[in-house]
Parts: sequence; C-alpha cells; structure tokens
Amino acid sequence: YFFFSHYFNLSNHTEEKKYLLKFERRILFLFLSWSLFYIPFILKNNIIILSESKNLIGSILRILYAFFYPVPIAGNGWGQSWYLIAVIMGLPIFLFIYTVLNKNLILIGAFLICIEVYYVLANGYDFLTHFSNFGTYAFPRILIYIFLGMFVAKYKLALLKNGIYLYVAIALLLTVQFLLENILILHFGGKNDEELILTAPTSLAITFVSLKWAPRIKQPLFLRNFSTFLYCFQTYPLSIFRKVLHKIPVNRIFNTFILFVLIILFTYFVFLAYRAIYRKTETVKYFV
Repeated sequence: YFFFSHYFNLSNHTEEKKYLLKFERRILFLFLSWSLFYIPFILKNNIIILSESKNLIGSILRILYAFFYPVPIAGNGWGQSWYLIAVIMGLPIFLFIYTVLNKNLILIGAFLICIEVYYVLANGYDFLTHFSNFGTYAFPRILIYIFLGMFVAKYKLALLKNGIYLYVAIALLLTVQFLLENILILHFGGKNDEELILTAPTSLAITFVSLKWAPRIKQPLFLRNFSTFLYCFQTYPLSIFRKVLHKIPVNRIFNTFILFVLIILFTYFVFLAYRAIYRKTETVKYFV
C-alpha cells in the first residue's frame, strides 16, 4: 500500500523505475545485512545439508536453493527472510503482469485470486486436497497482497468513505470467522494454519481500520524500526528460550505466552544496544 501510494504519484516511467529500484535496494540491503548476522546459523544448517548428501555438486545446489527458499531448511540462517525475498522478487513481477495485462484490474485480480485459492487448498485444506504447497514461501504467495495494496492505494477515497465503526465491525466479524475456520479445520483433521479462505479478506479489513484510525503515537519511527528489528532478530532468542522452556514441565499454552514475552523483552534491550551503536557509527544502518 505505501509503495503504490507513492508510485502512483510519480509523473513518468523514469521516476517509477528509480523509485522501484530504491525500494528493492533497501529491502535487499536489509536481507543481506541480517544474513551476515546469521552466519553461525548458516554454517550450522548447511553442515546438516552436507552431512545428508554424498554428492558435492548436489549439496552445493541444495545450499543455494535453501538460501533463497529458506523454508523448511533456513540455508541463509533465518527462515522468516522468505518474506523479504518474496517482496524483492514479487513486486517487479507484479508490475510486469500489471503492464502486460494492460492494467486490467479485473483480469489481474481474477488471475491472482486463482493463485490464492490454490495456496489455501494446498495449505489450510491440504488434509482434503493433498496439493503440493511448493511456492508458499516465495513470491507467488504474496502477489495477492501486493495487488490488494495497490488496489487500496488506487481507490482509497472510495474504499474508505464510511465511518471507522463500520470497518471495525467488519474486521471483528471476519476475525471471529477466521478463528472459527481454524477450529473447524482442526476438528476435521487439518492443522492450525494461517493460509485460509478468510486470511486475505480479514487482513484487508484490518488494513482498512488501520488507515481510518489515526492515533497520536509518540516516537512512531522508533516503533517502526523496533518492529523491523524484532521480525529479523527473532531467530536468536527463539533458539535460546525454546531450549530453556522445553525443560520446564508447564502448560504448553503458558510456555508459548512466556516465550512470546521473553522474545519481545530480550529483543527490546538488544535493539536499544543497536541504537546506541548506530549513533556512533552508521555501519549498521541497514538492520532496520
């Protein structure tokens, strides 16, 4: 949404190309910076790959594959990086589709909804379909969200003309239905999953609420940077605290909550240390 809000205000193709490259470069530097930070995990995970294969060339190809498709084997050290890689690849691919299909939003939307339906069937409803979930952690999966962000940016005034309470009601209703969908899937033999029919509609409704609601937040840049840092850094505290909590025979839900709190607190103090370093040198500026 933020990308297209700016992109649609540019006057010519040259400016659009420059902005796209700037956007891509920022995410690429973020990805590469954290990949360097995760070198210990890279070595650990790739040693496992090498130990499981007798073919050196095959192992090297698998390591390269796992680096750019880091789920389930995080060849680059951090599995959540799949999203950054998907955005780097997905945005220019979406713009290519957008141009080739002559900016026909109905045709583009129909095409991407078909992709979305496939991934919902391959993940949330895999206990029924048994479809391959290949590409779930790559650019095809996020194309629908790029499309929705573009659509909202393009028609914001028309989409957000009503009062905030209507959007809050819709978002709450869809959230409850999303949870019920998960419960039903679990009941019929599936697994807890975020790749469901109501994932995209619920996300869109919450986005509408976010755009309508304009709270006064102190230090918004601090919170945004901490959010980015938390997303990227989480693998380290996860690996530490999971081992500690695993030894404590407590309720699993309680352990999960404690894990959540510990990760946020630990990451917060590391982030403060990062900010102190950043004030003295800008060599670490690409970590947020």
